[in-house]
Amino acid sequence: MTRTFDHQFQPAHLNPVGGGAVSLTVAEIESAGIREVLQTTGARVGSWSILDGLLEPGEKAFLFREPLGAAREVKVAASGLFGRFVARAYLERYMKMTFFAHLGSKVVRLGGHSIEIRRKRGCAGDLPDWVACSGHLSDLTIAEAKGSHDKDPSKRLSGAYKQAGRVDVLQSRKPMRVKRIAIVTRWASKIGGHKNPIIAVKDPVEPGHPDTEGYLDDAGLGIARVHMANLLNALGMESLAASLRELLARQTQDLKSESPGGDPRVEEATEELARIKGRVMEPIVGQSSFPLELVGSYITRAGPLGEHEMSLSVARSLRSIGLRPMFVGVERRVLQAVVEGKVDKLRTMDINSTNTDPAARRDSTGTWLIEVGERFIVR
Repeated sequence: MTRTFDHQFQPAHLNPVGGGAVSLTVAEIESAGIREVLQTTGARVGSWSILDGLLEPGEKAFLFREPLGAAREVKVAASGLFGRFVARAYLERYMKMTFFAHLGSKVVRLGGHSIEIRRKRGCAGDLPDWVACSGHLSDLTIAEAKGSHDKDPSKRLSGAYKQAGRVDVLQSRKPMRVKRIAIVTRWASKIGGHKNPIIAVKDPVEPGHPDTEGYLDDAGLGIARVHMANLLNALGMESLAASLRELLARQTQDLKSESPGGDPRVEEATEELARIKGRVMEPIVGQSSFPLELVGSYITRAGPLGEHEMSLSVARSLRSIGLRPMFVGVERRVLQAVVEGKVDKLRTMDINSTNTDPAARRDSTGTWLIEVGERFIVR
């Protein structure tokens, strides 16, 4: 079901929607939430059914049934978590962001040419949530998400934008061109809260040092590798994730030191990928199998299942007791291009088109969230 928000955007002339309202489906937000939880330490306690039971049924606006808890600390915790999910869904749909790297430490390395994300000197406080880029590995973006119960979200928006300014993407310590974006979701509820939900956004672009313009693709590739490493690690593919992180650890790109056949770290990651069994999505009745090979694993409300297989009877049994089995998988062709650093190949793939079938959702990274046991099985 599609839910609407009032939409406030700064600067107004860059509004990607072009109007005073914005909409997101519950499936889009839940999918963004699942990806967000999988790529952080919450993967082991994910419930995967995040929002639908909390929202007022039959209501067009994004309206909770009641406020998110009574105590302030509960409201803050729930508000921050759901604000992160809504913001990621907004960034994916309206800003065309595809790959996300989380910012949990003061330095995040993005691989060759000494590209890194670093906290600015003298900027104390929490770091922003993400650095992200599009599927074309362009539009470097530093983003911060907040949830709010305030009548006017503008103060919260200013604080979020200040937080987005605490890091830079650097190439050899020179700042690169980035967008800094702050997104605040002001909640509303049927009982005991505000009546109109709001998504407020601040999104100017900062020019970077001219010497760094030629390295934007490399920064985007680094973000894609962080994104995939975090996802694969949560799905039980620690060796491949570690190989990708080895590529990220490179601070300079000295081609003379590499073997004649290419970078040995790329070759190692390629071999790790080749060792992982591929799977294919199949409809339970009707059409032929989905043609593209997926690399991933099953998850349930009990967590990821790693290398385990799942028959149709097991999937249906798990569904019957509410464990909601899912398969999370990335198209092998996309992973191969990310591992090999094939920027042009990624740009020519059709991964930026998404699938919104509620039983088999595909995002713009070529990652699938497949509900198994009802209409599809993955073998």
